[in-house]
Amino acid sequence: MSSTLPYLQYSDADGLQPKLKEELKSLRKKEYLSYWPRFLIRRVSLYAIPFLVFFVFFFCLSLTKKVGAEIINTILGTLKLPFWLDLTLGGLLLIAFLLLIFQWRMFTKGYNSQTTNSVNNISRTEYKIYSHVIISIGYILLFFFIYGTNYKLYFGFLTFLVLTLLPLIIDRTLGITRQNERYKLYIRRLERLDELNALREKMNIKFEESHFIEYMKLADEADHSKNQDTISDTSYFMTLIENKLKA
Repeated sequence: MSSTLPYLQYSDADGLQPKLKEELKSLRKKEYLSYWPRFLIRRVSLYAIPFLVFFVFFFCLSLTKKVGAEIINTILGTLKLPFWLDLTLGGLLLIAFLLLIFQWRMFTKGYNSQTTNSVNNISRTEYKIYSHVIISIGYILLFFFIYGTNYKLYFGFLTFLVLTLLPLIIDRTLGITRQNERYKLYIRRLERLDELNALREKMNIKFEESHFIEYMKLADEADHSKNQDTISDTSYFMTLIENKLKA
């Protein structure tokens, strides 16, 4: 086999280290590109919760006999917005949504494989600050837009319930957060292996088969974890349905 497939030979660390660094470079890029969807999914759900609590509180009171929907509507009052203001709020909401998409695009284009991790973290911090502001303003505008409708109680309850649960369902189904965390985990493990190999070289430790097996075992664990997560994510709802049918 060695005569027919010489490129599979890793007779020393010089043959393994380039492969390891190439894998690290690929994983760092994937982790960077998968970070922003994970960030948006978590923040969209998180920022919707306070508004959801507001509408849930009054929605539950409207279902009671002692209070009822009429009293709740009186408490909330009426906020009639002129048509031009409705259009303005709708336009601002659209702009906020487009800004988030533009941010995502710029974040993706800003990746540089030669950039150090510290520089990447600074870039992420700046993007995160801007997105926090955009999401906060967007939700406030959405709240006033809904509050100006005739059925604000039900419309607000359903809207913010969807904004709270839908991103989490999408994340659970597609495994976006889990994918990003898996990349981070194996980046750290490959970095430690890289440092260990560099230390062995400085200490003049002879390269052995066990050193290569360490890398292969780590790569195999990464592939196995990815396969298991994919199966778990795609079969999530089917498992729930099967459990319901069995019950």
